[in-house]
Amino acid sequence: MQTTQRTHPGTAEAQQGGPAAVSRRQVLRPAQRLGAMLLAAWVAGLGGCGGKPQPAPQPLSPSGVVDVQVVDEQQLAAEVARHRGRVVLVDYWATWCAPCKALFPHHVELHRRLASQGLVVISVSVDDPADRPAVLEFLKSQEATFANFISLYGTSEQTIQRFQIPGGAVPHLKLYDRKGNLSATFGVDGKPLDPQTIDKTVQQLLSGSA
Repeated sequence: MQTTQRTHPGTAEAQQGGPAAVSRRQVLRPAQRLGAMLLAAWVAGLGGCGGKPQPAPQPLSPSGVVDVQVVDEQQLAAEVARHRGRVVLVDYWATWCAPCKALFPHHVELHRRLASQGLVVISVSVDDPADRPAVLEFLKSQEATFANFISLYGTSEQTIQRFQIPGGAVPHLKLYDRKGNLSATFGVDGKPLDPQTIDKTVQQLLSGSA
């Protein structure tokens, strides 16, 4: 995936619809970032490696309320595992990423249309936890009543490594099958994400044809 260096949320790259690098403070050169990603893939895994497993956040309650909680990679893994038996779509995004915000309504629509068929949508903001008010404001504007989280590590390189975001750019999607296995990823080649391709892959998993 072709990475994009990003030092401020208002760069031309994000404004024009290209992928936005996660870190606003420290962005590695491509070779360094690739090494970090490979190391994270071998050592960490989605649920992390080492340390005491953390419990999944409590389900959002009451139903229909838009909220957002701060999580680490182990808590997110536990949340995904909690929905085993369903198809889970995890969307990594940020308020400073124009392509992320443009794609977000598509995921809200998927949730409304396919939740009854077994789809679970989870959003993970890579904003800083201190920016929770801005994140929550956007989520409320989208009526995102599914589970919403903010990375504990914010815009630092740790978010890229611990949540395994290849190339360090968002939007990035991970799709898990009903057994909890990672089945597909989107946003790893530097190209805009295609909603139709996402829909097709989700439908295949829901129907058991993938």
